[in-house]
Amino acid sequence: MSHPLVWLWWRDSRNVAASLLARLRQPRGALAVAGLVLFCAAVGYTTQTSPGFARNVNVYGAPSVMALVMLGAFSPLGLYFRPADVDWLLTAPLTRAGLVVYNIALRARTAFLSGLFLSLLPTWRGAGWWQAFTGYTLVFLLLQISGQWLAVVRAWFALHLAAVARWAVALAFTVLPVAAVLIELHARTDLGFRDFFRESLALAVIGAPARPFLATAAAPTALAWLAAAGGSLAILFALIAHICVLDVPYREAAIRHSERRALRFARMRSGGGAFGASRSTVRRIPMFPYLAGAGPVAWRQIQELVRNPRGVLLLLSIIGLVSGASILIPLVRGGDPELTVRMGRTGIFLVTFLPLLMGDNLACDFRRDLDRMGQLKSWPIRSLALATGQIAPAAAFATTVQVIGVIVLTATTSAITRGVALLIIGLMPVVSWVALCIDNLLFLWMPYRTVPEDPGDVAFVGRTFATALFKFTVLTTILGATLTIGGAALRFTGSPVAAVGVPLACLLGACVYGTAAVASAFRRYDIARHAPV
Repeated sequence: MSHPLVWLWWRDSRNVAASLLARLRQPRGALAVAGLVLFCAAVGYTTQTSPGFARNVNVYGAPSVMALVMLGAFSPLGLYFRPADVDWLLTAPLTRAGLVVYNIALRARTAFLSGLFLSLLPTWRGAGWWQAFTGYTLVFLLLQISGQWLAVVRAWFALHLAAVARWAVALAFTVLPVAAVLIELHARTDLGFRDFFRESLALAVIGAPARPFLATAAAPTALAWLAAAGGSLAILFALIAHICVLDVPYREAAIRHSERRALRFARMRSGGGAFGASRSTVRRIPMFPYLAGAGPVAWRQIQELVRNPRGVLLLLSIIGLVSGASILIPLVRGGDPELTVRMGRTGIFLVTFLPLLMGDNLACDFRRDLDRMGQLKSWPIRSLALATGQIAPAAAFATTVQVIGVIVLTATTSAITRGVALLIIGLMPVVSWVALCIDNLLFLWMPYRTVPEDPGDVAFVGRTFATALFKFTVLTTILGATLTIGGAALRFTGSPVAAVGVPLACLLGACVYGTAAVASAFRRYDIARHAPV
């Protein structure tokens, strides 16, 4: 007779597969699958023009994977069990090793599907399909298992080390590798980036644990594949064994942590925003003018945003990290002018698009009010004013972050001229408004929650890819059309004012039309049919 956990895992996997197949008959399920397919197609198309892309993965992959492993040390999902597991499995007469293996096996399903999707991209294969599938699956397993291992190690440190010692270990874990790379990057100015990644001693040491995993994906022969896969499995088994034997109250910590996570997921799902559930602090904002009802609606969203600043701080920290890297790396390399311009332009592109693509995490608009739609519909406010008040705070916040990032990078890197910078800054408010209209239209047409019920929800991942890719495609199309209109206006009139004013007027028209479309979608929203569970 098989072990009960094996039987439970098999039944759970069958139920998940049946649920995913059933969702294909629904618009949201089809959107999830389409999102994953479109994401794979987009990645495959963009990498098709890059010769030797698989070799680039082998050069840059190992340090990048280990950077993700290091970030996993700060992830709160290491000891996460689903609420049903907390209620039944953790209180059952099962060994800790059995619970650990079962939890890892549940998460392995996501790794399996992720490895399958990447292996279907020909440009991501260093060898055959089988090598790519097994290699990338093992990489995702490393990320998942290392997160659990680091969570247990943190629990062990909490029992045996003082707070000062724990902070010292955390700083050493993060600062020392970064410092070693920066020092070597400054010393080896004779090497280009690709050569530096290939020859750097610091990066070789940092990426050593991940190299067998990537070597599995690029193994040229069956013997090489067997050796690399064997080394990868040995590392994974060592991490699992250490989780099982490390002397920490794993079961009690898992129960407390999972209960806190379940409550936080419930708050996030009801309030919207993956980072909107932090502890509120008292902050007062003066009431905005009435403006047909749009002012109080915008004030309410701003009030909730500043009282739950975790999403704001996360976005600001990411933008700060991107801007800091764009400024610091050329300085470390000796102030190379060409590198400064290239990094500055990359940073400007990222600080422009990241606030728009991370809208689901912030979600201070209709998506925050998914469970309050009935209340919104009962307010004596026109739908157009309500839509304006819902969209304005998020658009203002995204524009503020974008403008600050562009000004800082333009002033420090001279990557673009002042005229181009002023043009970008002038277009940012309307582009941000259009992007928020797209987000809210998608939500009101096919309502979805911005937080998954479970961190391993594959359908949620597909839906996220679908919405992000759709939004990016629409924004790219709009910006391309704007540049085309501006070029045509300049060619026919010869006036720079017309070249800027005509496309700006078109974008303002898109803002008006988008807001009206959101208002119309809100009027058609049926709380009896459309609200997801």
